[in-house]
Amino acid sequence: MTWVTLALLTLGTAIVCFDAYAIRKAYLSELYEPIQFWAQTLFILLVPLLGALLAIYLCRDRIPLFQKPPEDGVRDIDGTCSNIDYHG
Repeated sequence: MTWVTLALLTLGTAIVCFDAYAIRKAYLSELYEPIQFWAQTLFILLVPLLGALLAIYLCRDRIPLFQKPPEDGVRDIDGTCSNIDYHG
């Protein structure tokens, strides 16, 4: 066995393990319906490295916000107070 064969075998094994991890991550995710999960699995198997990277990216737990959360400009006003006089 030459070093090239050993390197290719190691690379292939690593890609298969990475694909298995991506399929497991997609399976455990609650994002997909069954048909979507099977489509994602097929994509991972047909396009091994890119499909696995995409599946792991889409199944991440924390999604960053691209906008600032809305700012509450009415912090100092009590909800029970009003400036309207009802007894007038």
